[in-house]
Amino acid sequence: EICRRLRDESLCRDSIGVVTFSIVQQNLIDDLLSEAFIADPQLEAAANDMYEPIIIKNLENVQGDERDVILFSIGYGPDKDGKVSMNFGPINRDGGWRRLNVAVSRARKEMKVFSTLRPEQIDLSRTSSDGVAELKAFLEFAAKGKQALAVSAGSVRTQSDGFAAAVADILRQRGYNTDLCVGCSGYRVDAAIVNPDAPDRYLLGINCGGKALLSESSARDRYIGQPSVLRGLGWKLVNVNILDWMNDRETVISKITAAAEQALNEYRNPPEAPEPVKAAAAPIEFEYEDAPSPLAERCEKYARWNVAEQGTSKDFYLSGTLDKISENVSWILEAESPVAFSSIKKRIVTAWGLSRSTPKAENTIIAAMGNLSYSETTSQSGERFIWIVGQSPESYDGCRVPDPDQDFKRPLAEIPPEELANAAALIINDQVSMERADLMREMSRLFGYPRLTSAAEPTLGEGIDLAASRGKLTISPEGRITAQ
Repeated sequence: EICRRLRDESLCRDSIGVVTFSIVQQNLIDDLLSEAFIADPQLEAAANDMYEPIIIKNLENVQGDERDVILFSIGYGPDKDGKVSMNFGPINRDGGWRRLNVAVSRARKEMKVFSTLRPEQIDLSRTSSDGVAELKAFLEFAAKGKQALAVSAGSVRTQSDGFAAAVADILRQRGYNTDLCVGCSGYRVDAAIVNPDAPDRYLLGINCGGKALLSESSARDRYIGQPSVLRGLGWKLVNVNILDWMNDRETVISKITAAAEQALNEYRNPPEAPEPVKAAAAPIEFEYEDAPSPLAERCEKYARWNVAEQGTSKDFYLSGTLDKISENVSWILEAESPVAFSSIKKRIVTAWGLSRSTPKAENTIIAAMGNLSYSETTSQSGERFIWIVGQSPESYDGCRVPDPDQDFKRPLAEIPPEELANAAALIINDQVSMERADLMREMSRLFGYPRLTSAAEPTLGEGIDLAASRGKLTISPEGRITAQ
């Protein structure tokens, strides 16, 4: 699915995140994606061009991240004998439902669920975990949509208007289990027929024009607002009028029973989801229409060194390879210093045929760099930056923007804070005074990202604060930023 999206010109505009239940799943998907990038470098180029990097995280560490599209990997299913364990890792623990809630709320636009496990295979009689119950409900919703939303039959109050009670009595005589005053808030449905296939849910709500309806202040709220909200929560509704009841009771009952039978038939035979229709992609509207910052012409272009294929993964760990790896790194440093260590590491392991960077691979690269002379700084996020001899982080005045001829832009997290500070100073000297959010937006645009994301704000904010500490700009107590 990731590869399909990266190959599609319209779909690749949406950032992608993967959420898994475990670290094992996370690492496997990460490995497979790395192999796909090696097999097809254009995929990696498309991923690097996205305004937000692809993330692959598990339930335990995805909190705080968001992406336009989330791919949720359940990763559980029946064993070879067809049995399903009720152990779903972190979901089973106390408060496990919170982890699930975090996972399913990471998507801004769309979520796709990948699951061998079906909701009916989760037996709640074998577990008391709230998290497992919520997982079952979530899978039902993912499979069936709104019609799977549970409308609980457990919170019922019997006091009701006489008309609703009379309707309910006749429905019970016809074999329909019917409750009165159903709801768990200030508004309650006058009567509701219980789903015979799922006694904890309601099949049909009946609006008899009772006190709850008449208490609304406007006809719009009564006849548009309330029904719309209820249908959005999964209710199927039918309205009955007391005058119709008095004139022809049997017709009213037939109307209700027909609606109930239709609802039951839809529950038992849910309609198949229609095949998605590929529509022409609407252009993404950015504030600046993707135009580069005019200040980019005053900045140096970032020259990226692409390391060619060097050997195989078996060769990588041979002692005789260290000199070659050292040479690879020196090429990158000569072209790009200061450069993020994560960027160096990714290109080196790819050049040597490794599917992903492991601690062992990282230690090998560090050992190879022992032959080089360099200094190192670390950002607040923990990203390490490598500087060649002769470069001083304290006096560095560079600001490098994407080179249009290379079709590459650095992730904002891989830009040294010192360079971000210089960008902030360049922009504020041009604009004289700006709000902090506006300055971050212009910084993001300068480095090739027209849209400012919440994930980028801490990185850009570190650059602004560093510029202020070095006297390149001034931040007022109210947060407004002005040129020094």
